[in-house]
Amino acid sequence: MGSTIAPLADIEISPAIAALPKADIHVHAESGARLEQVIAQRTGRRSTDWHAKARALMRDLPPGMARLETWIPDLPFPRSWVDEVDDRAGCLEARIQRVLFEAAADGALLVEVMFGARTILRGDFPDRFAASLAAVRERFRQFHAVPLVVAPVSEDWATNVLPRCLAAARHGLAGLNIMPVPYDQPAEWSVVHGWAERARDAGLGISAHAGEFGALHLAEALDVPGLTRIGHALAAAADPRLLDRIADRGVTIECSLSSNVVLGAVKGYENHPIRRFVERGIQVAVCTDDPVRACTTIGREYAIAARLGFSREELREFTCAAVRASFCSSAERDWLLRMIA
Repeated sequence: MGSTIAPLADIEISPAIAALPKADIHVHAESGARLEQVIAQRTGRRSTDWHAKARALMRDLPPGMARLETWIPDLPFPRSWVDEVDDRAGCLEARIQRVLFEAAADGALLVEVMFGARTILRGDFPDRFAASLAAVRERFRQFHAVPLVVAPVSEDWATNVLPRCLAAARHGLAGLNIMPVPYDQPAEWSVVHGWAERARDAGLGISAHAGEFGALHLAEALDVPGLTRIGHALAAAADPRLLDRIADRGVTIECSLSSNVVLGAVKGYENHPIRRFVERGIQVAVCTDDPVRACTTIGREYAIAARLGFSREELREFTCAAVRASFCSSAERDWLLRMIA
């Protein structure tokens, strides 16, 4: 293991790491933050200093939910502002392109972006996402991306939103990411089982947020039919039974190193259980989570993993694991794996 890595520090990305093919299968769209960047670029104004905000977050708030609850709002704008700006010509495409281009420029072959239902269920979303991807592929021809939708553990959501998501599966929606709301409170996961089966049968992949600030929701998430991935899952490292369940079921863990450090889910990069997951035989993907607010990129996350002692071959295996666990079609996965080989 290398020397201590400071949170938010500039990390040198060596030519060898830069050249590695990468994949990011756990990244939020960060709609307000990305739109603010788009508007700032178009008007010549300065956008939010996210490094300063992250430093203040780590300095002023205790680790865990206190930081997350401050971090969650993209900006002090109402949701209606995001919807209004998305309706302006080219704005939705511009913010999606920022996510995709940033990853592709760092060597990513694949990105799976999580959106809220109000964005992804717009009637014009499939065409606008496709246009955004096409624009990025003009420069990065081997790059691929698919959209996911965040799915709250809610019977109301299952009744009112799920049917539209099932229909959207025919127009490019690739998967659901289940998120308990409130994140730090017990949830009625039994409501998920029925609609998870419907989503799986419709061809949608299923992942979940669980185990970020404690073991809450981990066991329940592992019972969900069709679930193949868990975001974070840090608490499993302290529970051999949960580690065994994850390994035995073949679930991939989406590890977001910088996000976990900034929010205090782990004390530092050297305390992250990613190595323990790998040693247990669990498939691991290196991801960014919220790259704007965590002040990172997928290239930086791979460089941090290298600083933690992972070899170039192990880093390449993270990419392979992400692609194998991705919610692309089998043909797309095979094609991407051939690109990595």
